[in-house]
Amino acid sequence: MMAAIVNLVDKCYFVKDGKWMEVPIGSKLSDYAKVDPKPASPIHLPIEHLVESSKPGKFYTVTNNNGSVSCECRGYMYRGKCKHADSIRASIKQRVL
Repeated sequence: MMAAIVNLVDKCYFVKDGKWMEVPIGSKLSDYAKVDPKPASPIHLPIEHLVESSKPGKFYTVTNNNGSVSCECRGYMYRGKCKHADSIRASIKQRVL
């Protein structure tokens, strides 16, 4: 249910649900509609880290999705844990402490 204040040259309207109501010029939306002062929660995007494998020149992508860490290596796919993901968790924990 969107609401708005529309200011024209010589009139002002409060508009809600397609209904227009003339209001005094200089009116504010908060005068007529409940305005939620709480800001929207931030969006957390996944953060990807490249972690080197034990084989030189080989890297795995470890993804941190708001504290949930996963890795693309075969070990993580089979066991749900690996040293690559563990290293990122340890790094996160160090920054928090």
